[in-house]
Amino acid sequence: MSKLTDYTYKIVILGDNEVGITTLKEKYVVDLFPDNHIVNSRKFECKKKLVKQKRFFLKWRVKRFLKRFNKFKLSTSSTGLTIGVDFCIKHINFNEKNFKLQLWVLSNEERFSFLIPNYYHGSSAILFMYDITNLRSLDKIREWIQNINRIIRETTPLFLVGNKIDLEDQREVSKEIIEKVKGNYENLSTVEISLKTGENVEDMFKKLVEMIIDFDLK
Repeated sequence: MSKLTDYTYKIVILGDNEVGITTLKEKYVVDLFPDNHIVNSRKFECKKKLVKQKRFFLKWRVKRFLKRFNKFKLSTSSTGLTIGVDFCIKHINFNEKNFKLQLWVLSNEERFSFLIPNYYHGSSAILFMYDITNLRSLDKIREWIQNINRIIRETTPLFLVGNKIDLEDQREVSKEIIEKVKGNYENLSTVEISLKTGENVEDMFKKLVEMIIDFDLK
């Protein structure tokens, strides 16, 4: 019997290319079915099919919007993340409650930047990912954070995630820089992870849920 969901949260994820967002998304999907959990193969295929259907619908909806306003000429081959959004789901248990996290991964391509604010609305939290070995990966995030509080309520949690701590000897983004960024926003929390080794990844998810709960109580 499947577990009932006590809470459902919408999480928007943004970041520059090559920071690990695709890997994070894939970990969400894989973690739906851990290795030590036996899953009925038919249910597994049904759930995979449902996720694919949701992704297709989201891509179709954005593509239809763009065609309607003749913003861009899109061919059939340009239907991946290039149309602006991808979607997957993560189920976690925290403090004896079951949480369903709807993960909306947004494209950072400049031609789709006008779409991004539309996905902020209704978000339980917004997660920004950067690469600790690439200072430039933090620049765009600073711009997004500066503008975001005029679109959504200031009590919406913002989560700044630094990836690749397994490459500490190549670090360009110092912890002092991150602390300065964090100090400018009361609703911003930070964490550093390694998607390669898995360090802090599950703790990050739990911290994200805990942060959302805390903000909901304010």
